[in-house]
Amino acid sequence: MKLTFIEFELNEFIPPGGAVETNHATVEVCCDISSKLTRKLDLQYEKDFWFEEAYYAKDGKRILRFAFINDHTAFISKMMGIYNG
Repeated sequence: MKLTFIEFELNEFIPPGGAVETNHATVEVCCDISSKLTRKLDLQYEKDFWFEEAYYAKDGKRILRFAFINDHTAFISKMMGIYNG
């Protein structure tokens, strides 16, 4: 099965080489995005999409990565403009 990924950038930064930790804001945003995908698009968590990972990019930006079961589901999710806030 070929998965498609969408990455969300958070406005949370660390300086390069700084300590990496997961905080409550990151978890809250992950839950908020998942909730919006299920409500707005009628997707099922763990069937149509799921949270893949959270990491800091080399430039210090916090990235949340979600996996989607196929290109179509990911495309519709991206076009719906799921934003945190």
